[in-house]
Amino acid sequence: MNSAVATQVTWTLVVLLLSPVLIESQRSPFTGQGCEVVDLIFILDRSWSLRSPENFQKELNFVAQVVSVLDFDKSRVSVVTFSDDADLNIKFNDYFRLDDFQRAVRALPWIGGNTYTHKAIEMMLQEYNQHVRDRAGITTIGVVVTDGGSTDPYKLEDVVKVVHNDRIEMFAIGVGDEVNQQELEMLASGYDHVYLLNDLNSLSDVQDKLTARFCRGTPAPSTQAPPQDITDCSEPVDLVFVLDSSWSLMTETNFQKELKFVTDVVSALSEQMGQSRLSVITFSDQATLAISFSVYSTKSDFVQKVLNLPWIGGNTYTDKALEMMYKQFDRFREVGRRPVGVVITDGGSTDPFRTQSVIKKVKEKGITMFAIGVGMSINKEELKMIASQPVAEHEFMVDDLDGLNMLRSTLVSRLCPGPTKTPLCRSEPADIFFLVDKSSSLKNRGNFLKELEFIARIIDTIIVGVGPDDSRVGLISFSTEALLEFGMSEYTSNEAVKRAVLALNFTTGDTYTHKAFDIMIDQFKRFQRTSSRVKKIGFVVTDGQSTDPNSLKQSIREVQALGIEMYAVGAGDFDSEELLMMASDPSNVFHVDDLDDLRTISVELNLKKCT
Repeated sequence: MNSAVATQVTWTLVVLLLSPVLIESQRSPFTGQGCEVVDLIFILDRSWSLRSPENFQKELNFVAQVVSVLDFDKSRVSVVTFSDDADLNIKFNDYFRLDDFQRAVRALPWIGGNTYTHKAIEMMLQEYNQHVRDRAGITTIGVVVTDGGSTDPYKLEDVVKVVHNDRIEMFAIGVGDEVNQQELEMLASGYDHVYLLNDLNSLSDVQDKLTARFCRGTPAPSTQAPPQDITDCSEPVDLVFVLDSSWSLMTETNFQKELKFVTDVVSALSEQMGQSRLSVITFSDQATLAISFSVYSTKSDFVQKVLNLPWIGGNTYTDKALEMMYKQFDRFREVGRRPVGVVITDGGSTDPFRTQSVIKKVKEKGITMFAIGVGMSINKEELKMIASQPVAEHEFMVDDLDGLNMLRSTLVSRLCPGPTKTPLCRSEPADIFFLVDKSSSLKNRGNFLKELEFIARIIDTIIVGVGPDDSRVGLISFSTEALLEFGMSEYTSNEAVKRAVLALNFTTGDTYTHKAFDIMIDQFKRFQRTSSRVKKIGFVVTDGQSTDPNSLKQSIREVQALGIEMYAVGAGDFDSEELLMMASDPSNVFHVDDLDDLRTISVELNLKKCT
C-alpha cells in the first residue's frame, strides 16, 4: 500500500472462514496503544449452518471485543449480516460511543438461511462508497465471518474481482470443517494472509492478530514460518519431482534450470532427510521414470543423476506423469513414509480432462502435492487443482525459470515442516439415491434437463465403483407415480452413471414426493451394504410442494429411523418448510428462484475423512 499519497483510501478485508486446521498457538502481544483511525465493517454469517443462536452470539461477542480498542470519537464501525439476504444492521454513523455500539451488536438476531456471501460483500461496497469522499486517507477494514462456502460462488467471484480492483488487501481466517478452501484462497491476498481456527470458540485467538493490523506498535501476525534451509525431515519422505520436458521450454538450457532447482532443493534437505527416498519423472508426449525410488547415502550421487537427464521435447501430457507418480507410490508405499510430489510445468496439460481425473485419484491417495507454474502460459486453474490444501501453501507461480531460485528456501521449509503428522484424507464410501422431480410444473424436458445436469455435477464430486471404498448411485424419478430409473449396483463408474442420468425421459403429472421416498426406503432395506463406514444419503430435487404432504411426513419418519442423511434442493415455487422437513439438517437445504440458478449451487457431500 502507498501511504505516501495522503488522499488514497486503503482497504483491508479480513475474511474469517471455517476450516479444520489450527493456527499457530503463539498470540501476538497487543499493547492497546497507538491505534490509527479506521472505518471498520464487520460482515457476519447468520445462516443455518451456524446451527444455533449461541454460535451466532460468539460472532457478535468477537465483534464487541475487537472494537474495544478503537477510539470511537474518530473511528467508525458498521455491521452487515447475511444469509439468504444481506442487511446493513449498523451504519457507520449510528453509534459514537463504544458501549452503545456493543449493546446494539450483541442484540442482533440470528435468522438462518443459505450463505449468499456475495450479497454481503456488495452491501459492504455500497456502505463504503457512500462515505469514501468524506473519509479520504482513512483505512477501511472489512471483517467477514462465515462458517462455510458461498451458496452462489460464481457471483462471489465476480464481487471479489471488484474488491481486488480497488486494491483491497484481503485476509482469510478459517474456522470449522465446512469451509470451501478454494473460496478461501480466492479471497485472500496470499498464504500469509490466511488464519485457520478449529471452531468459533477460537475466535478470541484472532483478536490480537486482527487489531495488530490497525494498531501501531504491535507485530503484524502471520502463519508463515520464516524460510530456512535447515528443516526437520526426520520423518522419512518419499519425494518425487515431476518435471515438464515439453517443447514449450524452448531450449536445453531452460530444462537445465529445472534440473538445477531440483538439485538445489535436495542439497538444502540432504542433511535432514535420513532414510527418505527420491525419484524424478519427466514428461512431454510420454512420461519417463527417469530416476526411480532410492535412498541416497550422499547427495552428490543423486545430483549427478539429475543433471545428466536429457531434454525430450513434445506436448504436455501432465496426466501421464501424475499417473506414473501415484502408481510408483502404490508400488513402493511403506508405513511411516510420507508421499510428496513436486510438479514443475510451464504450460497447461494437453489433455486437461484426463488430467483432472488423475488429479482426483492423486488426492484420494493422500499424496501431498506442490505445484509450481512458470511463465504466462500456465493453466492457473489446473495448477490449483494439483496443489494440496491449503492451496496458498502448496502452489507457486514464477515469471520465468530463473525465478525458481527464489522459491528454494520456501519450498524446503514446506517439504519438511517437522515431525507433525500430515493428515491422510480419503473419500469415504456412500450409497446415494437421487430423487428427481419430473412433474408437470417443470413444463418441458429442457427444464427437466437442468435438474439432471445439476445431479451430474454432484456425481463428479464422488467416486463411483465396485470396491469397498467406492460409492454407489441410484436414481428415482417422481410425478404422479415414482419410478426406479436405476438401482445402486447398475452402473459402476462416474461416466456411466452420468450418461444414464442425462438420458432420462421427461413425463408429466402431480408431485407425489412420498412415493419416491418409499422406493428409496425399500432399496436401502434390501440392498444397503453392511459396513458401518458406508453412509446412506438421499438427495431430493424438486420445483414444487408435495401433492400429499401427510404421506410425505410418514415417509420422512421412516427415513430418519433408517439413518439416511437427506439433502433437499428447491427451485421456483417450493415449500420452504417442506424442504426443511425433508433435510436432515438446515444446512442440507438449498433453494434457488428458478431452475437456471441450479448452476450456482455448490454442494459438498460430507464424505471426506482425514486420519
